[in-house]
Amino acid sequence: MQIVRCISALTTFSLLMITVFIAASDLLRERKTGVIAYVCDESRSMGAEDKNGVPRIERCKDAIGKLDKFPDTHIALYGFTDRAASHSSFSRDHTYFRKTVSNLVAIEAVPGSGSDIGFSLITVIEDVAEKREELGKKTGLVVLLSDGENRGAPESAEKALRLAGKSNVKIVAIGVGGDYPSRIPIYENGKLIGFEKDSKGNEFVTRLDEDTLRLIARESGGVYVHEEEIDEARAFIEKALVLEKVKIEGAANPIIVYMLMAAFVPLAILKKYSVA
Repeated sequence: MQIVRCISALTTFSLLMITVFIAASDLLRERKTGVIAYVCDESRSMGAEDKNGVPRIERCKDAIGKLDKFPDTHIALYGFTDRAASHSSFSRDHTYFRKTVSNLVAIEAVPGSGSDIGFSLITVIEDVAEKREELGKKTGLVVLLSDGENRGAPESAEKALRLAGKSNVKIVAIGVGGDYPSRIPIYENGKLIGFEKDSKGNEFVTRLDEDTLRLIARESGGVYVHEEEIDEARAFIEKALVLEKVKIEGAANPIIVYMLMAAFVPLAILKKYSVA
């Protein structure tokens, strides 16, 4: 009987220690991590369908889906016209992020007149730098998806690039569109009723400005790719991210597993003596 009581006490103690260990332990693993802000152009020119018949804004969503392959990064979503606004704050919740991309990215979801890339980037770069410092991460990236048409002052772009350099935030620019003129369709109840016109009544045409996007990416130490070369952008992001220790939620800590196995040994002995 004395043996049975000892084994019972040992089992209780073992299970108690396992409970305490589970509550106190954080399982850390090395993972590619960093802070990434995805910034989608939501100006009216992004409604152009180009030759493939799919609006640029929808192709931006598709590109983001192909790039969001790094589950341990802290990501946020912004839209911009003549200014940037946040659609989702920085988080490791990539499921919520993808839902936000699907539901909130739309033409002029951020109200504005035209697009000011430089002024918009200033806001996002500041947020990325602040979040990276808060989290103690080494990598900060801005993924800019746009047709490159820019109505902002050159001084804004220059200020954004100086800030990116000072903050060590690299810009990955994704060009969305083609090097040919495209009209911007107007739909009503799903039916095409015409095309956007300028102040003189002429049909407005838009085309991809790769030079602007390439300059922004190069001067920030980033990379420019066309939407059809999205794998190159993903490869750059993967290389830029740094291996750091991150907490793995819901993972089985092997130490806990071994302790649980050890706890069942006295239970087995206890059962044997109880039967005897």
